[in-house]
Amino acid sequence: MAQVASNANSDGMTVTVTPSLKGYIHTHLNDYPTDTFNDSGEPLIAQPIRMFSPADVNTLMTMAGMATDGNYRELYGTMVSSYGNYTIMFTGTAADIKTGFDTEQWRKDYVNYRILHKFWSFEKLFLNFLKEKMNVQGIDLYKIKNNGTVQKKTLKSNNNVQSSDCPQ
Repeated sequence: MAQVASNANSDGMTVTVTPSLKGYIHTHLNDYPTDTFNDSGEPLIAQPIRMFSPADVNTLMTMAGMATDGNYRELYGTMVSSYGNYTIMFTGTAADIKTGFDTEQWRKDYVNYRILHKFWSFEKLFLNFLKEKMNVQGIDLYKIKNNGTVQKKTLKSNNNVQSSDCPQ
């Protein structure tokens, strides 16, 4: 995978995907100062999006591509952040598996999409980017609320987010 492990210059992660891997969990950081400065001498602030990235989707799709038993419903990725705790699950078929989203260009496209839609929630941003830019089917988004309940997040016909409580 092209994504690098987290270090002083990157917030990335590396997941070694094997046929037996069913899921992964990771964090997305809050804003933080970088080691670079603007023309006025002020530190530039890194602003990670506290929602799944194209590279996170790529990891889940890679896992689906390696699933030897075709039981995709066991596959998940979980992301913990100050914005919320979320899980994505692969609910598609073999025909829905697409990879190649772990590149620097996809990261830049996602950041630029966020800039264009700066007033959207992270949920709306992610779901619309999946649909409009990545053209990905078969990824479901769930929010794990602080009280332990789980909500499925989907797009309504007007591309706004709809929340549905999952049965306990």
